[in-house]
Amino acid sequence: MPRNLAACMSSDASSAATHTTPVREFIFDRLYHPQEGYFSAANTPVGVIPQPIDFQSLLGKHDYLKAIRAAYPQHSWLTPVEIFQPYYGKALADYIYRTASNKKDSLHIVEVGGGTGTCADSILDHIKRKDARVYSRMQYTIVEISRPLADMQFKRLNDKHPDLFSKSRSKPRGSIVNRSLLDFDSKIPGECFVIALEVLDNLPHDKVVKRASSQLNWDEVHVRWSETGETPPAEVCMPVQDNLIKDCLTLFEQRHHNAPEASSFFSRIDPRLWFGKEKETCVFLPTACLQFVRALHKNIPQHKLIFADFDELPTTGINGRNAPIVSRKGAKPEETFDYDTYLVPRGSADIFFPTDFELLKLMYQNVTGRPALVVKSKDFMQNFALVHRTSTMNGYNPLLEEFPNTSILIS
Repeated sequence: MPRNLAACMSSDASSAATHTTPVREFIFDRLYHPQEGYFSAANTPVGVIPQPIDFQSLLGKHDYLKAIRAAYPQHSWLTPVEIFQPYYGKALADYIYRTASNKKDSLHIVEVGGGTGTCADSILDHIKRKDARVYSRMQYTIVEISRPLADMQFKRLNDKHPDLFSKSRSKPRGSIVNRSLLDFDSKIPGECFVIALEVLDNLPHDKVVKRASSQLNWDEVHVRWSETGETPPAEVCMPVQDNLIKDCLTLFEQRHHNAPEASSFFSRIDPRLWFGKEKETCVFLPTACLQFVRALHKNIPQHKLIFADFDELPTTGINGRNAPIVSRKGAKPEETFDYDTYLVPRGSADIFFPTDFELLKLMYQNVTGRPALVVKSKDFMQNFALVHRTSTMNGYNPLLEEFPNTSILIS
């Protein structure tokens, strides 16, 4: 198997008319194909709010929802860091400033998937105001696979923070690297904070299935698909051979074997009694996430992580544990169009997964040998955000009360 997804898709997917690939490579192609992928569109699905919301001027939740509907861009999604700008990013900056051990000499931040540049702008603005000396020496790197988003980030940050990003400087301290995070192999020997906000949910997963008649054996799922799209994609099962799938499956089984639910009454029932003789159990495994963690451990050994994402998503029509939502945004704020399969045409829909943060924590500790902490976003924000600035007149605070299904892993 190729070392990483980007290498696979660039070297193989364009050279043949028909492919049979692991699910992760099929999903990578749907989302990140350089010309036709979902995140490669010139009209990016990552939305921007024209002006920050003045939360303190709102009466309560009704006014907040009304403000969101008014600001929501057509055919795009809004992330928490965008909705709660600049306060979400400032909270991350405050955490970084408090916990950095060598910020006076060299503070280095790498953000993976920089969106529209809102997070970077908020962080840099906060540090500039708090400590000009640290700002004057720090480095900020964004790793962004989407060319349109990378261009958007550079324009914004070059305008707002030319001291870091201007190309007229002989040695810019800010940079935007337009490549997959799995291809980012720059070596950073010193302390470095690595931020990934709503990135894990769009990392490709693999799929494994286990039939009730053979509870000890898993099959890995591949997808047979054509470059032209003339032949509908179809799943093909085969015994697990892929080493990355094997490693991730081992961690998944370890995580659920050790989980409290494993000793419950239902977990002791013969699976054939509750799945049916001909049905199969099914799991989507975060294999690309495992690649990501391994790459960070190798290339940025003194990293400190801030990974924020959705720990739970609504139930979909797609079968399986950690199954994705496959959806595209409509013109209206509340309008979405959902699919009951991930086998969609290239670039037609977002494919995003819930993050099992306990599995992520186990994965991280297994790879690095270092501890990690998982906290709910609300708890993190209560400690590091200016929560009085996001509170409405009647005390309702959307920064703390919206998105209850989000968590943050820090290391």
